[in-house]
Amino acid sequence: MAKSETNSQGRFPPRQCARQKAEVSFHLGGLDSLGQFFEESIVTRDLSECGGSFASSHPIQVGSTLKLADSAGFLSLIRIAWSRETGQSAQNYGFWFVQPLEE
Repeated sequence: MAKSETNSQGRFPPRQCARQKAEVSFHLGGLDSLGQFFEESIVTRDLSECGGSFASSHPIQVGSTLKLADSAGFLSLIRIAWSRETGQSAQNYGFWFVQPLEE
């Protein structure tokens, strides 16, 4: 496998993809850190072909795999890579794309 490709889990090496500040709306769904299903509309803070970041009021565990859908209905699986408190009611989360879902 070439270094520029993903590994078997779909993960890109850290910072391989330059992130751009981008506010893009998505629909997020999955299990929170309490094991409760949630769905929420989010807006990214930055985005790249490898991943991005967003804020959420839901507690999400690092390593969780969630479903991300855009306004056209395109679905992707994402994995939460990091979490940082904002000092407000929301938390910032970083994610990377696992793989697109295929029908």
